[in-house]
Amino acid sequence: MLKAVDGLAKRVEGNDQIATYDEFHAKAQQMVLSSEARRAFAIDQESERLRERYGRTTAGQSMLMARRLVEAGVRFVTVNYGGWTTTRRSSRTSTRSCPSSIAASRRSSKI
Repeated sequence: MLKAVDGLAKRVEGNDQIATYDEFHAKAQQMVLSSEARRAFAIDQESERLRERYGRTTAGQSMLMARRLVEAGVRFVTVNYGGWTTTRRSSRTSTRSCPSSIAASRRSSKI
C-alpha cells in the first residue's frame, strides 16, 4: 500500500492538473499523500511478532492496517475480506484466518 501511495505522490506532485481539482479533491489528495498517511500505511514498521499475531493473511494484515489507520486518527474504517462463498477450501481459509485476526485486533486495540 505504501508503494502505491508513494507512486501516486510522485505522479501528482507538481502536476498542473491538480490545480484544477475542486476543494474536495484537493483535501483528499492532502489526506492520502500526507506524511501521517504514509506512516499509517507503512505496515512493515510493525514488529514481526505483531504481524504474525494478526496472521499473515489478507484478512489479518488488512485488520492490522485498519488498526493503524484508526490510531492515526481515521474515524471510520472498513475492512473488506472477499465475500460469501460456498467453496469448502475458501470457507476453511476464512474461518482460520479471521478469528485470530479479530482476536489480535481486540488485544492490541486501545479503543
